[in-house]
Amino acid sequence: MRLSCPVFDVSNACNSVLNALEVADAFIRAGRYRRILIACGETLSRLSRWSLTPTTLRAGLASLTGGDMGAALLVEASHRPGIVAHTFMANSAGWPAATLFNPHHAPGERAGLHINCEKLLASFLGIDTRAAQWLKEQHTDPNDLALVCLHQPSVPFVHTFCERMGIQPDAVVPTFHRTGNMGAATLPLQLAHAADQGRLRPGTQVVLFGMASGASGGVMLISW
Repeated sequence: MRLSCPVFDVSNACNSVLNALEVADAFIRAGRYRRILIACGETLSRLSRWSLTPTTLRAGLASLTGGDMGAALLVEASHRPGIVAHTFMANSAGWPAATLFNPHHAPGERAGLHINCEKLLASFLGIDTRAAQWLKEQHTDPNDLALVCLHQPSVPFVHTFCERMGIQPDAVVPTFHRTGNMGAATLPLQLAHAADQGRLRPGTQVVLFGMASGASGGVMLISW
């Protein structure tokens, strides 16, 4: 099948799908398009560092949790609320916590994915409080959320985030324990699971939390 519609990339690590939703929302609200397809393909297994030693295990263990997955979301113009609001924030000081150097542009740098879990978690501190403040401005109480889709780099990360945000753990659709870290495809994967579980009913309020190394975070409020 050949397409004649415009096609372009939106790339921002694990926040790519969330940013693509922001772009789609802006295009549709501006009247440029009525229907936008967001496609995501993750092959995080390519970043795995299989030859780890006791010395390199600490910074390389997270590279073994990445999975491969394809996902797609269709966004359409509608009179229903749909995407209600969204915001995006960043802490650029957090970029050294997770690094993957391009060997063509940074020859001589260490190969593979290197993650300092403690520094990575610390880089999101402040982003979570800003996200909570933004939800408050949207008259949304995190404790009352029935469905939350959250980027899941690990199980402890999800637990810590829920504790700091005041989110009930059963509001989150868990995926990491079965699929590992699916990167940008994690959010659509959770939406698909929520649909299969009958949790996406008309009127359901859904909050998407995107997070990516760097560090950056986004929040999207959706009325289903």
